[in-house]
Amino acid sequence: MFSLPRDPATLGPEALFPPRTVLNGVLCRYEPSILSYVCYSEFNPCEFSSIHAGVGYWMQAIDPISVSYDSCAPLSGPEQLHYPDAGWHMIGSHQNGDISLLNCSVRNDNTSETKSFEEAWIAGWVQDPLFAYSCANLTYIPTG
Repeated sequence: MFSLPRDPATLGPEALFPPRTVLNGVLCRYEPSILSYVCYSEFNPCEFSSIHAGVGYWMQAIDPISVSYDSCAPLSGPEQLHYPDAGWHMIGSHQNGDISLLNCSVRNDNTSETKSFEEAWIAGWVQDPLFAYSCANLTYIPTG
């Protein structure tokens, strides 16, 4: 699983990876509106859409690869990730390194109210437990 810290200047996944990198069926993202994963298909790349910062992606690399890309201008101020659909989301941070949930806040777009992550959890805006993927165990593990 990976996430980008900044939006790439060219949003298409084929522009992000080295030439001849196999993407067909091995690059996926979770789509909460259909409660399913969507995988890149060279025959229908529009269904997968673009790659954006803050979204979690799965990729099964056939060979070792390195990804380098030109990014859009850095953000200033608080970084916001918007999720218009209720349900599960695979999210990534715009920051390099771990981000403590104590430093996060949640905004309810229906009420325009903002709470700390803990307050949002108590209010039922986010579900506990949160999950992370454990490469060592090859499974999701609860983190919250």
